[in-house]
Amino acid sequence: MKQISPSLRARDAVLEAIYSDVFKKLDSIETRLKDLDAKNEYLFYCLKRLEGETDLETRKRFFLSMPNAEGSVRDYQIVANYILGRVKDICDSHGLHFFLSGGTLLGAVRHHGFIPWDDDVDVYMLRDDYRKLEGILRDDKELEMRRYYRCLGDDQRAGYIMKIKLRESDLFFVDVFPNDTFSSGEDADMIWRKSDELSRAFHRELKQLYLAHGFPVEISRPTAFPALDEAVRSLEDKYLQKLLEAAGLEGLNQYICMGLEMEDGLRLLHRVIPASAFLPMHYNAVSFENRCYDAPRDTDRFLTIQYGDYWRLPGNMQPLHAEEFLNISENDKEVCERIKQQCNLGD
Repeated sequence: MKQISPSLRARDAVLEAIYSDVFKKLDSIETRLKDLDAKNEYLFYCLKRLEGETDLETRKRFFLSMPNAEGSVRDYQIVANYILGRVKDICDSHGLHFFLSGGTLLGAVRHHGFIPWDDDVDVYMLRDDYRKLEGILRDDKELEMRRYYRCLGDDQRAGYIMKIKLRESDLFFVDVFPNDTFSSGEDADMIWRKSDELSRAFHRELKQLYLAHGFPVEISRPTAFPALDEAVRSLEDKYLQKLLEAAGLEGLNQYICMGLEMEDGLRLLHRVIPASAFLPMHYNAVSFENRCYDAPRDTDRFLTIQYGDYWRLPGNMQPLHAEEFLNISENDKEVCERIKQQCNLGD
């Protein structure tokens, strides 16, 4: 062992040095590639620029000139936009508010409609309006709000997203995300730590509920499972009360955060942010598919938090739900065609 140990230590030291050198070179290559991408994009926009235009004006004109999606992606966009318009009508008639978010808000700002390769719609609602809308839709003949449960395996966290969907189809929907406001003497980081701790505890209990109820659902599909729905709503209420006790949800709105029932990746998009960046909303501030919708008060800040420089050329231009369109049911095809005809957009 005395003879072998020095050799092993020497080998480990050599390997560590090699690995360190390799990682440094990979980092250097990645940095150079990013720099090259930035230079290529700069040259691209230089070639597109008209006389007297600023760089930002060129970028805005370029994104607005992009053609709409075609085929099944455009069909999906048409139906999702129809649902969004109905939600807008219902909210307006009941004094409720939501604002466009995610790629939908980005599309409104950059394209005045859908991003050509985007195939879903995202909206944010403050908790009170979110709960009121859920109740209103129980009596709507066309739309309903349903949880799309999912659990990706034994080692994954259970989760769900609430979607406003057509009653006659599970394929077409609008994602709706609740947001909570806080009034607290603590800073945003402390509130985030408290809400994140409660969110993790919520999801641990949620997984136990899934196991207790058998979880007979497919990923990203709703299931008629009233017992689980009722148990999940009770769990939400339990943890919202815990959040109220921990951070405060009444009084002046100092901070805003995505609901604790949402998954980590979604909640991390904007953590806890001063409510002044979002509230009061700018009513009918952005145009999306020829209709005006509410937007966060500081739309630029909201999009920058999520996307960084959102006027850069995107790296990924693939539809999120492309695989679902490959096996679309006859019922969904009929629904799509009916909506298109109703919107005077048929073939």
